[in-house]
Formats: sequence, C-alpha cells, structure tokens
Amino acid sequence: MRLQAITIGAWVPQKDFSGVVHSVFRRACNLRTKDGLITLLAGDAADAPNGIRLATPSGFDFQDHIVAGSAVGCRARIARVAASELAIELSTGRRWSGSLVALATDVAKPRTAAAWCAARDELARQRPMRHMPAKVARATAILVRATRRSRATEAAGVLISMVGCGDGLTPAGDDVIVGYLAGLWSTAGRARRRHRFLSALAAPVEAAADRTTDISRAYLAQAIRGHFPAHLVTLARHIAYGAPAARVRTTTRRALAVGVSSGPAGICGLLAGMAAWAPAHAQPKGKPI
Repeated sequence: MRLQAITIGAWVPQKDFSGVVHSVFRRACNLRTKDGLITLLAGDAADAPNGIRLATPSGFDFQDHIVAGSAVGCRARIARVAASELAIELSTGRRWSGSLVALATDVAKPRTAAAWCAARDELARQRPMRHMPAKVARATAILVRATRRSRATEAAGVLISMVGCGDGLTPAGDDVIVGYLAGLWSTAGRARRRHRFLSALAAPVEAAADRTTDISRAYLAQAIRGHFPAHLVTLARHIAYGAPAARVRTTTRRALAVGVSSGPAGICGLLAGMAAWAPAHAQPKGKPI
C-alpha cells in the first residue's frame, strides 16, 4: 500500500532519515529518529509541526500495518517501515509550519476580546477540567502574574514545576505549557521585551523536558520556538481575527476533543497566555480556568 503525504510539518527533516517506530496508535504513529520524533498522521487528524499527514483510506488503522520497534527509513522522499507493506510518498506533501510568531494578537480589541470570551465560555460550558491537576491550575495563575510583571526567572521556575505533572502520553502540565506558550507567541508581535521574555524561558523548559514523556518533550521543544499543533493554531487565529462567536465555539469544541486532557489543558493555557500581556483595563472578564 502506498500512501501520499498531504502536509509535512516544518520540523520534519527534508533530508533522508532513518530510525525506529516509537509507538503506534489508531490514527497516529511516532517514529524516533536522530533529529527527534516524527509523527505519521491519518488524513482526518490535525496537523503538527513534526507531523506527516497522509491521505489514508476510510477506516485506516496504523496498528494494522506497523509494529512498534520496527526499523524505518526514508530515501528519495519515500519512507518505508520494515516488515510492513506501507510506502509513504513525501514528495506530494505541502509544508505546514504551525507558527504563531506573526499573529500579533491584541485582546484589547473588542472583536478579539469577544472571541476570547466565546472560547472561554465554551470551555467552561463543556466542563472538561476534571482532568486538570490542582497543582497545575494553581501554577498557571502564578505564571500569569509573573508574566504580567515581566519576571522571567519566576515564570521559568513555575514552568519547570509544571513539566511532567499529570498522567498520560502528554501530561496536563505539559499541555498547559504548550498552550500558554502558544498564547504568548501569538501576542508577542514585534515587541522586543516580549521576545526577550520568551527567550528566557526556552533553556529552562528544554532542560526540564527530560522529566516528561518523549511525545511531550517533542511538543515542548516546538513550543518554545513558536510552533504548535493545528488545533491550537486554528483557535488562536480565530480569536486573533475576532471570528464570529459561533465559529469560535465550534473550533473550541473540536480542540477540546484532542486527547483526554490535551485539548482542555491546551486551551486553558492558550487563553491564559493570550490575556497575560493585555493591559489591566483591557483584560477579558473572567478567568480561563
């Protein structure tokens, strides 16, 4: 069976690569290479910076075709997995970045604030926070205060305490961090002070990432450099552009469906990060958590 790539994340190397199959799920398969994890995604899955989304047939299940631990290699833009009949053609895929660096969101704008509130209200209406560890919720509030006061060292310490906090393939603490960094990157614009703040967080978070899962570590590495999964990118853009409330609510619900805690925790982080640098008089009413 030959599958064609639809999109290829900016973090996927454009050169030949080799490695082993790290883990296999129904709609995704992770490959470990010397450059980090590469994730093969089913066609209906959301894009990711390190993802290759494939034109998969209806009902396709990676577990039916790939076994964890198998060798994998890519030569001449064709990727193959040992003991599998699959061949993956990369030349058909368009590059996808997941970058929020140029978004320059301003929640002081009425339409943007209204979109932010629509996402927050949908999050609250769905009541998904039963999976959020209390420690992570408390840490997020402290993190927002440190960010508003431009205390990068304090913020970095809070982020470090959140890494690996929670259960699952991507612990809730990591999901909040990824979302929060998405919020900060989306509002940084060209402000040098904000970019210096973000730069100060990079090394501490990357160093602490050894204490979490391989999959979370990949997402954290991308997030500190301004690249994020599609469910966060799409929601951030809708909020930034002040999309109608109905569209924001629909996008929020779709993002909530990602994983057990990844969607809800990521959205909480995103909303908190997007509001963190807003002036006091322009803060959206209500809390994201």
